[in-house]
Amino acid sequence: SDVKRALEYMFMYGEVVSGGREGFNRLYALPEQVLPAKIRNKSTDPIASRKQLLLKAAKAHGVGTAGDLADYFRMNGPLAKKLLHELVEDKKLEVAEVEGWKEKAFMLPETKVPKEKANRTTLLSPFDPLVWFRPRAERLWDFHYRIEIYTPEPKRIFGYYTLPLLWNDRIAGRIDLKNDRQSKTLLVQSAWHEEDIPAKQLPALAKDLATHLREVAQWQGCETIEAKQKGNLSAALAKALKSKN
Repeated sequence: SDVKRALEYMFMYGEVVSGGREGFNRLYALPEQVLPAKIRNKSTDPIASRKQLLLKAAKAHGVGTAGDLADYFRMNGPLAKKLLHELVEDKKLEVAEVEGWKEKAFMLPETKVPKEKANRTTLLSPFDPLVWFRPRAERLWDFHYRIEIYTPEPKRIFGYYTLPLLWNDRIAGRIDLKNDRQSKTLLVQSAWHEEDIPAKQLPALAKDLATHLREVAQWQGCETIEAKQKGNLSAALAKALKSKN
């Protein structure tokens, strides 16, 4: 609506702020109704502030292209690229080359490559920074990810609301979950692994995922887990869920 467009425009420029939510609806408020005076009256240099945000983005990414870092705080691309080069001149950032990347990257001087690989299994929100910027996810893991809630059901490939699966140091698949509150059942509507996961690794992947899903079921208040036979990981997952080990 015209009212929504006007409010979003005012929100973008700080003329109104978020005053909370009612369900899925944002409540708008005047800044003086929400923010303390010391924040409202604080004066900041816009260029210095943007540089600080880019440094925060570099810390969060470890290493990232200009596009990666600009997107982290939704910054204008050409301006961010200019500021990144200024940060390099000021020795606050370093230029890096990453094997397989066409664009040069940036990193903090103190950034170090971890000596040990990550060892964990968890489901990610579609809005998690690891997968939020789709070009980076595809560049790192060849992981093409889209939320299919807006896709007509006959055209969906993976499911209504699939969650990316982080397994150790890579995105290994995606799971479509639903909490059936009436029956207190966590429904795995589909389970998929990425095509480049070797078949010999599937039992380990399914076992780790089953362990994590039991934790998910617990904090979701579910008493049972039911895996439907949809997806190339569903059979192995169903078998792992039946196992107590």
